[in-house]
Amino acid sequence: HTQHKHTHTRRVPTRPGVHNTNQKLAKMSEEIKTFTREEVGKHSNEGDMWVIIDGQVFDISDFVDAHPGGRLVLAQEAGKDVTKKYGLFHGPDVMRKYKPRLLVGYIQDSKAA
Repeated sequence: HTQHKHTHTRRVPTRPGVHNTNQKLAKMSEEIKTFTREEVGKHSNEGDMWVIIDGQVFDISDFVDAHPGGRLVLAQEAGKDVTKKYGLFHGPDVMRKYKPRLLVGYIQDSKAA
């Protein structure tokens, strides 16, 4: 009689990144902070630029060179609440695209926090 060698390999379907999701969420919640408008105002220098949009604080330091509207406008507005000006030039798709990368926190006592 012939002998069969049974090798059992069980393939478990994997989804990339799933195991990291909880770690990422935990990390995000640790990093999201609240700031006063005064604190954000201090971030208005070359290499350290933050802005406020709808009560949310964004670090745009590494984004200035990629900004389609140029770096100058960002440099002029760094440290300020740019909600109204931002709304004039950007649709919601822009926020969806960049928020995950640039959001660092919220303004204290803002509706967004």
